[in-house]
Amino acid sequence: MWAAGYAIASILLSKLTNISIPKLTFFIILIIGVMSGNGVNLAILYFIAAASITFGYRINHFVSSSNPGTLYNLMAGIALLAAMVGLSSHFPINYAGLYVSVLIIITAASWRHFSEINQIFIGFVKNNPALEKSTTELLLEGLIGSLAIVYFLIALMPEIGYDALVSHLVVPERMAYYHKWIYDPKILIWSLGPLNANWVFTIPYMITNSEVAVRITSLGFLAIICYLIRDLVITFNRSKKEYLIAILLLLSTPLTLLESSTLFTDLIWTAYLVGGVVILFKISLDLSLHSQKFLFLVGLFLGMAMGVKLTTLFILPTIFLLYLYNLKKHGFLILEFFKSILFFLLIGCISYAYSYWVTGNPLFPFYNEIFKSPLYPPEKFIHPFKPGISWDLINQITFNSKNFIEGGNGSPGFQWVLLFLPSFLLILFLRNKWVLALLLFASTFILGVFNTVGYLRYVYPAFVLLTIFIAIAIGQSNKFGSTVKIIFSALVCLVFSSNLLFFKAASGYSDVSFPVIFNNTKREAYIESRVPMRKAVAIVNELNLNNSPVAILSTAPYIAGLHAIPLIGWWYNYSFSKAIFEVENKKQLALLFSRHKMEYLLLDDSWSTPERRELVKNLTSSVEKIGNISVLKVDNEINFQYDLLQNIKFPQDWTLADGAKVLEGKYLKVTVNSPAVTMVSVGEFEKVKYIAEAKCSDRVTDGRLQVNWMDSKGQFISTSITTFECERDFKSYSVEMRSPPKSSNAIVYATSHSEIPVIFKKISVLE
Repeated sequence: MWAAGYAIASILLSKLTNISIPKLTFFIILIIGVMSGNGVNLAILYFIAAASITFGYRINHFVSSSNPGTLYNLMAGIALLAAMVGLSSHFPINYAGLYVSVLIIITAASWRHFSEINQIFIGFVKNNPALEKSTTELLLEGLIGSLAIVYFLIALMPEIGYDALVSHLVVPERMAYYHKWIYDPKILIWSLGPLNANWVFTIPYMITNSEVAVRITSLGFLAIICYLIRDLVITFNRSKKEYLIAILLLLSTPLTLLESSTLFTDLIWTAYLVGGVVILFKISLDLSLHSQKFLFLVGLFLGMAMGVKLTTLFILPTIFLLYLYNLKKHGFLILEFFKSILFFLLIGCISYAYSYWVTGNPLFPFYNEIFKSPLYPPEKFIHPFKPGISWDLINQITFNSKNFIEGGNGSPGFQWVLLFLPSFLLILFLRNKWVLALLLFASTFILGVFNTVGYLRYVYPAFVLLTIFIAIAIGQSNKFGSTVKIIFSALVCLVFSSNLLFFKAASGYSDVSFPVIFNNTKREAYIESRVPMRKAVAIVNELNLNNSPVAILSTAPYIAGLHAIPLIGWWYNYSFSKAIFEVENKKQLALLFSRHKMEYLLLDDSWSTPERRELVKNLTSSVEKIGNISVLKVDNEINFQYDLLQNIKFPQDWTLADGAKVLEGKYLKVTVNSPAVTMVSVGEFEKVKYIAEAKCSDRVTDGRLQVNWMDSKGQFISTSITTFECERDFKSYSVEMRSPPKSSNAIVYATSHSEIPVIFKKISVLE
């Protein structure tokens, strides 16, 4: 009802104001964005997009001396900027100032083209009158506009999605905080995976420090997918009504709502995979030498997709077949083909090569039963959605959707049940080979993916291609008479209504609450009620001033926003989770906490067993409870369980200055000018406890508990010194110390505070 209501209202308003429906929808979205406090974010996103178009234009001109158009310049520019972020992620140079400077340099280098982009946008805002259109086209535009507004409202909501909070939002947040990425599979097992989409998310987050800006960026790729649909339908010489039907069917699909309601990487992946297919079809249907120069974009786009998901491989056989077809029939430029291969390898395969270099497994941790990386067990990964193809697959994915996605029945939409078969028969009868080729691309991709894992999200690009296939069939139904056309029109109405009826079937993240969007207090309350761990993470950040590692004991480890190194009691951190599940008593757990230098942890009420949770609570004190998440502080008495000097024999392995003496093979006699020293490794901000047993030699004097902190190059940083007054009998003295920033090693001293000697019996440095 709401979609039809907006469509009718927009048609009437368009007639009255002579403003097109797309322009009306744009103004409504802009007003909502500004009123929600995201006006600056939208302005920055526009600047990033314009700079990306400019960058893409320069790259296309440099590589092919041609201009493929604004859409493809935008996609090329974003892909190359993301690749630059990926390279810079290895170094602590990622600051907002650097990102802004790079974008300014790009725009300044092509100021004329940048100005033209701005003029085009201003022209759209000022001079876009409503053209004469059929009632059907106006209705389709109105329905699409209503869905676009809903999608935008969802993008303004806080992020509560699982994948986003355990990975996709984690990457840009940690890049902004630490100015580099953590390429360490011992901390985050997925840290070496293909992260191209996350590099895209990093660009707006680094500049805006806003997760809403990232969510709008993700939604922007759904808009790109819609424009790709439009471009391919036009390439097939079909009508505007057909691409409007395709876009409407796609936007009304529950699976599309899922993909856009949280930060999945699927929209970026789909945009580039479909973009590569569209470019190749455009070249194949044109066949001029000029169009063949855009072949490198196929490699660039598919490389970008490959750097998001490995399943991109399943589109490559049909891509190669179409290339061979054109090579045999028309003669492609071989040089352009090799350019395409080069861009594919550079953009798509570097992350896999780096993973192989670090772990011995290019797909780490997957397929480790083959590659046998020592960092993870050599066992086969069992995906919850089983692979396989059956003759009734369409019925199965529609009416038994829970076997293919974390959603209810109807998640993939009802167009496959109601429209696919009649569309196939119609196109087959018309013998439209290029539209049938589109079906071949989609079906072979589904076949490849579903024989690996039966997961609907992983075939979303095929759904986009099949939606185009169905829409073209609907547009050509009039060739079979008015009866067939009416039947297809009725089926479209039935599909659209059914899709909206089951609109939230696939997504649990699609809430829209105006108080949450427009009121920060309501927003914080919503986050706390839906994802209490996000509030718990904020509390830990305030308390954990030294950024000591924080344990996350939960099967939903929402570490987005956490400043400290996360120690996850789940498979995302294999070594720590293995260790914490192997402890059998309080002493072992205390040693584990101490060795990892933990001060705080977050405990989920559903983690592990009640007995293991109780064991954790016995070694901690409660700070605060938010929903099902407990913020706990590790008890001070269990700290300092591990001796950094346990493998250094006292006093035999110590280095003695001139005048220092070993007594009876077990004591050290030292003075301030004749100390004994040894060195151990430490990290920055580490808390240690220096413990010494000492006594006076012949006169009462002061002794020292001294540590000199050194950096990785052996340069002195600072010293920590505490004095004590010795006695005639051995006595224990101790002090807690914390290493300063950039610490790499600690030189431990056994020394007195004067020329009067002190005798040391034992020294420990506990962490």
